[in-house]
Amino acid sequence: MPNSHPVRAVVLGGGGSKGAYQIGVWQALRELDLDYKVVTGTSVGALNGALMAQGEFDAAWDLWWNMDNPQVMEGIPPSENKPDSRLAVYRAFVREMVQKGGLDISPLEEMIRSILDEDKLRASGVEYGIVTVDMERLTPVKMFLRDMPPGSVADYMIASASCFPAFKPRTIEKARFIDGGYYDNLPVEMATQAGLPLTEIWAVEVDGIGIRRRFKPDVPLRLVRSCWDLGNFLLFERDQCRRNIRLGYWDAMKEAGRCDGRAYAFPAGEADRFRLRYGERFTSLCGKLLDPLEEKTRSLLERTVRARFRQKLGPRRQGEDLLLLAAETAGELLGLDPTCQYTMESFNTALGEKIQVERDRRGDRDITLDSLPKEEAGAAETLKALGKELALLTVMENLAQLLQGGDPLLRPELLALALPRELMASLYLLIL
Repeated sequence: MPNSHPVRAVVLGGGGSKGAYQIGVWQALRELDLDYKVVTGTSVGALNGALMAQGEFDAAWDLWWNMDNPQVMEGIPPSENKPDSRLAVYRAFVREMVQKGGLDISPLEEMIRSILDEDKLRASGVEYGIVTVDMERLTPVKMFLRDMPPGSVADYMIASASCFPAFKPRTIEKARFIDGGYYDNLPVEMATQAGLPLTEIWAVEVDGIGIRRRFKPDVPLRLVRSCWDLGNFLLFERDQCRRNIRLGYWDAMKEAGRCDGRAYAFPAGEADRFRLRYGERFTSLCGKLLDPLEEKTRSLLERTVRARFRQKLGPRRQGEDLLLLAAETAGELLGLDPTCQYTMESFNTALGEKIQVERDRRGDRDITLDSLPKEEAGAAETLKALGKELALLTVMENLAQLLQGGDPLLRPELLALALPRELMASLYLLIL
């Protein structure tokens, strides 16, 4: 009789500081009571993967929640999330790399060794595996825990995360190893080689530098991937790490079906509330403004907007809704915080508050349709230069004028090509 109990694998990609995102995913898996029997990882995914296999969630959380540059690398100053601070960090990066042939990650190694309990890891019952690359032979090395000699786990973890030339290669038994991302930055295939009858794979992609090998497993693959920028992989900024933890949590909840949305998180079923409340008005407005467009232009508009939120989330999900995409596009352009959950009402309230702020700001700059160049191309370029918030407000004003029977400066055809996100967001904002 087939085993009905789920045998789940978790695959963690490489990406330096972006690895904080994986801790948020882990938090969600814990809340969802989704256990796992296999964990494979590359680079920072190998580090987080060991903690996952060992079951050290609290230690991993504390590590990433309080992360900063000096905890990872010698000679690198703390980041203050300011341009001048980042410049100082970059200068330190270059200096250390040139003078020492790679950054010294002794602080990270010390921290790993203080958290890692190899005996506990080996007794966990979880098949743990890492990917690294033999530097001299340029050949991949895929190793499960059972293949690692006693006392060597920390060394192989660090070998997997040795992102040469930024970090120094790791020497183990006279062989030098570099980051596993040079072979496979998201080792899904390796998870299927653990020797267990997998029923599901959760893969957490953080868009680090490296090669992602194409592999389609025979079991369902759940890909958790943010549509937001997770930051520079070498900058271990505390605020960015905390943001990424929250993003990972909500994206995992979306993948599990506990939330609606792509860029933003809404309670499950909230997308239906959007459709019930605004569906008719949105469809009517789209009919007035978009239906007259050439099919090619209209198709390009929809593909462009959809791509913003699906490019890092895999293929279009069943039930994806243009109305919700338009709403989320408005949220993105107006800078709504993506690290919390919204109801339809709280989301719209936040949009309204942002719009008012931007209207006040635009008034201070005396920007109106009349102040734009009279030729369409020039007006579109001027709008782009204003920034996404002010451009959005001006596009809204232009569309409102069109709907009132006026003579708009910018035709929908041009907006669809030049400012597609602003056009789609305006369609939602105009029905509120």
